[in-house]
Amino acid sequence: MNREKETIRSTHRSRLPMSLDTMRYLDRWAGVFLCFVLSVINTLVKLFLTRKNKGSYIKKILIIKLSEMGTIILSYPFIRFVRDEYPKADIFFLTFKENAPVFDFLNIISRKDIITIRNESIGLFIVDVFYAIKRLRKEKIDIIFDLELFSRISALLAFTIGGSRKVGFYNYCNEGLYRGNFLTHKVPYNPALHISESFSALYLASKESKNILPCIKRKIDKKRVILPDFIPSSEMKIKIWDKLNIRGIKENDKFVVFNLGNGVIPLREWPLENFISIAKKILVKNYKVIITGTKTACKKSQLFMESFVDSGCIDFSGITTLPEIITLLSLSTLVLTEDCGLAHLGSLVNTKVFVFFGPETPRVYSPLGENTRVFYANLLCSPCFSAFNHRKSACKINQCLKAITADEVYQALEEHL
Repeated sequence: MNREKETIRSTHRSRLPMSLDTMRYLDRWAGVFLCFVLSVINTLVKLFLTRKNKGSYIKKILIIKLSEMGTIILSYPFIRFVRDEYPKADIFFLTFKENAPVFDFLNIISRKDIITIRNESIGLFIVDVFYAIKRLRKEKIDIIFDLELFSRISALLAFTIGGSRKVGFYNYCNEGLYRGNFLTHKVPYNPALHISESFSALYLASKESKNILPCIKRKIDKKRVILPDFIPSSEMKIKIWDKLNIRGIKENDKFVVFNLGNGVIPLREWPLENFISIAKKILVKNYKVIITGTKTACKKSQLFMESFVDSGCIDFSGITTLPEIITLLSLSTLVLTEDCGLAHLGSLVNTKVFVFFGPETPRVYSPLGENTRVFYANLLCSPCFSAFNHRKSACKINQCLKAITADEVYQALEEHL
């Protein structure tokens, strides 16, 4: 079995996405230059060419959110607003390839209308960007919603794809984060709002006159900010139980799921020794512990498993598909995870999810729903990640997470065991 697992992992090593620093570098240096050049072109077009009025009937809508599966899940209320407002319109979504499967759970946009971009290398990224632009220009999009906070690549895509209305976040009086002059409806990003509400503001802004600036001067109906309930199929449940049975977990066994962190953003990760301490206490109560995560989490999972030999801990990291992971979460007693996409997947099922926040604030990015419990030390330096620094912090020691003790967390978990 270990050989099988290692084979699966090894096939993915060459497919890891570009590092965050690489993407930040490209977005900063190439993005600023291209935004400036195309902004000049855009200004000249507005001065010398008269565009035809397409009318008010909306046939094609594009939503751009390239990264962060969890934030895509949090955009569901916004997509629901758009779908209800334009029930006959075709809605397309442009995102990175690894995020596409999440739309099977949201069940709001057809998979054929999900246009994906690979980010494993610069070459693949460029090829897919050109393909996406070519396809979407043929669709003759009417409205583009840019859900990226201040990413320049999404602004460039919106400009090159076209569309009579382009709605997105704009910096106005804030310093930096230049993205050109492509938007027709500019919404100031409010860091005091939950991101699901900020997305909903884009929808409301699209209905206003573009002369009303800054958009938008309304309130959000928070009762409409909800998520769908995901119910796994019987076939997928059987598939997961078969995998669990092979590893010694039977249908009458109870288990919890740990996500230790995938190493992509180390500042988000709770200390490994704390996970080990809690796991030992949970095992005493005759619960099993399942470690899950992406393929980048495998090394940390192996370190965790070295503390447990034939003890009821199972390592599922790097060997499960997204449908398998969300089904696993639905069958578990509880989930303990860092702030990541898995936390938001857990909010789609009826399972208690415990989430660590530190570099980012739960005020903005907490999973929706009543089944989430947040651990947040609320230090004066936290949050240090924001849209204004591309989530890159000068911090090297995440005391904001180390301040959350294993005893504190276990007392909260024990109420649900």
